[in-house]
Amino acid sequence: MKLAGVQEINSFDPLRYEKHLQQMLDRYEGPQAHFVLQDVAIPRYATLFDSILLNHAFQPLQMLFFDKGRLSSYQVNCMAKSSIFFNIEWNFNQRFDTYMPQSAVDIHHETWNLESLLNKVEIKQDTSFYGHSEVVVLFWSTAFAKIAKNSQAFLADYLQRHTDASQRPLLLYLNTDAFFVQAYQQEDGRAWMKANLRPEELAKFNRRATNRNP
Repeated sequence: MKLAGVQEINSFDPLRYEKHLQQMLDRYEGPQAHFVLQDVAIPRYATLFDSILLNHAFQPLQMLFFDKGRLSSYQVNCMAKSSIFFNIEWNFNQRFDTYMPQSAVDIHHETWNLESLLNKVEIKQDTSFYGHSEVVVLFWSTAFAKIAKNSQAFLADYLQRHTDASQRPLLLYLNTDAFFVQAYQQEDGRAWMKANLRPEELAKFNRRATNRNP
């Protein structure tokens, strides 16, 4: 799905990041945490995938729903439906009519969990993570700021509509600007990954890239 409203970013802009992040934080009336990921975090995250297509890991907007650490639902922009005015129709095929939402892809063969994800993207579980049996991870980038904010607004409204105020999931924002900065700058993405991924990660990535439909 081709996304309108995409802005090429050549460097991480902390002021732009803080502006858009704050607008999203103000929208959700529940526990929240946020981190800026390193450029290599996304390809490392992709090596977690057991059956999900690798390309999904590199998409700018992803929503991952975890229940007691287990991945319960996976949403990605390329499996949703594009709309007008920089929107994505996340409730395509009525996936969000229930809580938790119906996964956009088959996740039954995925063996990793929230802790695996946090380790891959090098985030330590601090006290903000404890006491939350449900965690929703939102991957986003200021390169897609308008779409990201609209998507977060949809997500916030969905969570607030389906959960009690005292039992809201932790909404975890993972910013991927650094990855998209290097993606715009690199002429040979595979050479860059070869230089940055660990040997075992590169081996799994290459196996999955060769075998796209395991």
